[in-house]
Amino acid sequence: MPEQNPTPVVRVRGLRKEFPGHDRRHPVVAVDGVGFDLGAGEALAVVGESGSGKTTVARMLMGLEQRTSGTIEVCGRSRGSGRPGAAERRRRAREMQLVFQDPYLSLDRSQRIGDILDTAVRLQHDLSREARRARVDELMEQVGLLPRHATVYPRQLSGGQRQRVAIARALAAQPSVLVLDEAVAALDVSVQAQVLNLLCDIRESTDIAFLFITHDLAVVNQVCERTLVMRGGTVVEEGPTARVLSSPAQEYTRRLIDAVPRPGWTPQRSGTAS
Repeated sequence: MPEQNPTPVVRVRGLRKEFPGHDRRHPVVAVDGVGFDLGAGEALAVVGESGSGKTTVARMLMGLEQRTSGTIEVCGRSRGSGRPGAAERRRRAREMQLVFQDPYLSLDRSQRIGDILDTAVRLQHDLSREARRARVDELMEQVGLLPRHATVYPRQLSGGQRQRVAIARALAAQPSVLVLDEAVAALDVSVQAQVLNLLCDIRESTDIAFLFITHDLAVVNQVCERTLVMRGGTVVEEGPTARVLSSPAQEYTRRLIDAVPRPGWTPQRSGTAS
């Protein structure tokens, strides 16, 4: 595979994941031979239908799933396949953060939003109470939340607002890479547009890289410069997003494009925190 970025913040080679099958001699291969580079400030989409292996790739990158073979480097450091200690987990958190599809399941429902963000800041940075409060205010403003949102619980927010909280919590660690696993799939189209615009704004103001895991090529078109298409655990097509969407080389990619509800859909920019 040719080098795509001279100094990638993420470098993956030969990634493979096997799960036990009914016959131990024949494991189920969920990911096979996946490799890619992700440069600083770049946005790469990993696209495929359910079962394509894209989420398993994300989970291996985050250490939530142990890889069977292959190598992963983040910020120039190789990530071992064993379970890291507490100090190593904190260091890794400062390199890469994950935003889940359903933020309501990942947010502490017993904490107010301001406390959730304060906890995230405190875990990664040794700051005074006043400095943490200022950082929380900064994070909320960065994702388009209002000061009053700091005093409410996750259940009192809309789905789009909860996803903004999840993004702010991830940004609290000041990571080099943000992995977004179907991060807008549960939102309606208008709120998707707002969150995608927010992510574009974050990229414009930082050098954070995005790895966008999704099945929706309309989303890819809004955010990502490059696209990697997976099917059955392998990469079947990759290249600049504009080329993949306009002149797909694979029939499978063409079917994904045809599945977009409204071909050519482009979100309209909106700053409202819905």
